[in-house]
Amino acid sequence: MCPSFEPMSPQAMPWVTTWLAQPMLSAPQLFSKRMKHPAKDLPDWGEMPTRPGLYLSLSHGRDFPQQTMRGRGFPGPKIGPVLYVRTQYGQEVTLRFANKRDAARFFPNATTTTHTLQVIEGTLVYSDKCFGDWNVCFIAAEFCVK
Repeated sequence: MCPSFEPMSPQAMPWVTTWLAQPMLSAPQLFSKRMKHPAKDLPDWGEMPTRPGLYLSLSHGRDFPQQTMRGRGFPGPKIGPVLYVRTQYGQEVTLRFANKRDAARFFPNATTTTHTLQVIEGTLVYSDKCFGDWNVCFIAAEFCVK
């Protein structure tokens, strides 16, 4: 015989909530103020790329890891589109591009479709600049610059 099940009260189940998700933005939010970034001719953090796909977005840039920050630093590029982004032991981030042409756009000396960035003192190093914040995001076709 199975024991009877009595539902618990909401107070006994604190993980149950009636909170509703807030609506998402319907259009990309572009920043009006543009700051110079180290990799020229690449879409920076506040700009949308021309092709849809998976991107590694860099921000909170500085010239060296211990630099005293005033504000958020400078924006970095959106690197991609990539097939995947992999972090190994919090020490390096590996990117794989679909082809060598895409890889060479961000890494001019690239000979393969994969490239590894080093994490030094909590910052990701790209183009001789350090970025304190990075994220991986998918950018759909409707948000791309045409």
